[in-house]
Amino acid sequence: MFRVFVGFLMLALASSIASAQNGPITVYTAKKIITMDPDNPVATAVAVRGRRIVSVGSLASLKPWLDAHPHKIDDRFKSKVLMPGLIDPHMHPLLGALQFGMTWITPESWSVLGTEIPAVTTTDRISPATERCD
Repeated sequence: MFRVFVGFLMLALASSIASAQNGPITVYTAKKIITMDPDNPVATAVAVRGRRIVSVGSLASLKPWLDAHPHKIDDRFKSKVLMPGLIDPHMHPLLGALQFGMTWITPESWSVLGTEIPAVTTTDRISPATERCD
């Protein structure tokens, strides 16, 4: 029974990967795309298949590749600047738990777990903030 389950799982995974590799391509155009690639720091088009970026450049530089693959062009970002987002998928629960029990002295106002933490931007605000530490 276990072998049948593993076989089915492998077949489903292979099918999913194949469909993602052969799925539709969407090309997003933008005023400017910051790539963080020193060899190609700025682009105006990014081609995406599924959840993967498959090519970055301009519509002209992507044309030979796009001519060989079905695609659609999405201009929703044509007047925007796109840049990479960083997603940090981990956390340190103990560190976070310890910090929520402490007084925070921050340069910007924060709302943490329903508590408003005022910004401390001048030296006269430091003493009241440290008094809350007691």
